[in-house]
Amino acid sequence: MGEAAMINLSVAAIAATFAYATIVAALAWRTHGARSLRWIVLSMLCLATTWTCLTIFTFSIDRANVDPIWVVAFLTLVAGHWALFRFATELAGGARRARLVGDAMFAITTALQLAIPGRFAVGYVEPTPAENVVHLSMTITTTYLTLASAILFWRAGRGMPAVVRNRSRMLALAAIVLLLAMLGSGIREYPLLLVFAALQVASILLIVFAAVPPRWLRNAWHAPLLRSMLRQLADVSDLTDTAQVRALLLPTIARAASAQRAVMHDLETGEEVGAFGDVSSRDANAPRIRVPASNLELELIGAPHDPFFSVDEQQLVRDLGLHLEAALDRCRMLERERAAAATMSSANVRLQHANAELRELADLRDNFVAIASHELRTPITTIMGFTATLLDLWDRIGDDERRHYLRLVDRDARRMGQLVEDLLLLSSVEAADFRVSRERVAIAPLLEQVVADLGSEAALVQVSVDGVDLAVHADPRHVRQAVGNLLANARKHGAPPIIVRAKQTSDYRIRIAVEDHGPGVPEEFRDQLFARFSRARQAEALPGSGLGLFIVQRLVEVQGGRAWLEDVEPTGARFVIELPAAAPA
Repeated sequence: MGEAAMINLSVAAIAATFAYATIVAALAWRTHGARSLRWIVLSMLCLATTWTCLTIFTFSIDRANVDPIWVVAFLTLVAGHWALFRFATELAGGARRARLVGDAMFAITTALQLAIPGRFAVGYVEPTPAENVVHLSMTITTTYLTLASAILFWRAGRGMPAVVRNRSRMLALAAIVLLLAMLGSGIREYPLLLVFAALQVASILLIVFAAVPPRWLRNAWHAPLLRSMLRQLADVSDLTDTAQVRALLLPTIARAASAQRAVMHDLETGEEVGAFGDVSSRDANAPRIRVPASNLELELIGAPHDPFFSVDEQQLVRDLGLHLEAALDRCRMLERERAAAATMSSANVRLQHANAELRELADLRDNFVAIASHELRTPITTIMGFTATLLDLWDRIGDDERRHYLRLVDRDARRMGQLVEDLLLLSSVEAADFRVSRERVAIAPLLEQVVADLGSEAALVQVSVDGVDLAVHADPRHVRQAVGNLLANARKHGAPPIIVRAKQTSDYRIRIAVEDHGPGVPEEFRDQLFARFSRARQAEALPGSGLGLFIVQRLVEVQGGRAWLEDVEPTGARFVIELPAAAPA
């Protein structure tokens, strides 16, 4: 294929690409209703006309009467750059002076092109001085319009969500590439002309992809946000204050939808209960949507001229709304528990001479309902939220994120299972017909097995047994349960190293002590330490039923033993259980 044929085909390819871009932009304008896209449609249509005229000229055999073709080509070339400039001014906003200058230059150049008609075929005939003036005016105008567009596009992305910022920067890059391609379009040398033709096609695709981002491109822009979002969802599961939850999740929701502002409304009353972000006066016409999420409704206010709240983004917002609602429910429940505890404490002072047995029953009932509802409902709600997010995002996140989510689900499932076991065991030890099956139990292997059951955390525990034949006369299941509860308590509230010691006293009894080096037990809480459902104030945010130490004491007492607390110097706590020693083997 000769050089002339290659040049002709390149010109035709550019015209076809501009025509394709016009169709894509027009369909997006019709689908999304963004007024600013009308300038992209006009720009692509004008430039498609320009290159169609050039295609007609290059394939034309008779070039005797081509002046009208060149007039249309140059008029639409300047008009295409002006329309792209007007799109940039709408995106950036506040560019009134630059817009007036650009409009004036466009009007002057258009008037010159119409007032001085003639043969405009640069490179084919020698232009007249008047035509040179037109060419110079057109070059200066298109250069200004394109450079100003690049600057305005870049400025429009500052302070915007990541997706909108990426879109603006891609438009700025497209304007620069378009300018380079335009400046080189008059070159007739082969193959340099093909390089500028490739730049022209690249600029078209950049403009279309930035103005109307396809789904795969928006997903790529969203990928870093999704990874950050997963880490924040893990963090929010440990928060206990509603203000902290809103402060962490509302920005995440706004970023996930590429929105400037996210507002949370109560679905029943419509009242605003939380917000993130702000919208300036120039963004009054920014797109808005409302996404319901169970008992909440999230209002999202997008960036100006970016109406692409896709179905995927809306579903992602719904999933995040479920997490937000679950976290807020957990915080409100903890607040009610604290308020109920304060109320019950005040009532105890006023009614301290009332019937002690009835008061204890009322306390137990309230504590059981509060803790059981919290410790059962919260894991269930969290598991539902995590699994819903996994199902929706499975194909869009990596294996590490999936494992992280599944670990969180497994953690809450184990937490719920532990509560059920504690409640069942509580029911058993408080029953009138509770039975124990005593036998000789060797202490060393029992302690080794309990520590081994900790899995990866076993390395944090040291075991010391004073004597190889140390044994108790007790029920092995209950001894194992008691020691396991003390280890769980040390791991949750204490700090390593955790040391388990066993020794025999002079009165033929065996003492097993679990010692940690954490902050110890507050003095004001020690009287309630072994009571049912008792929890220190600083431990309210941690998962747990408040039954572990009560069960330990009960299991030890029914076997003729006792349990108590000792201090560790300089800090820490030592929980000791004492059981009858077994007779020598």
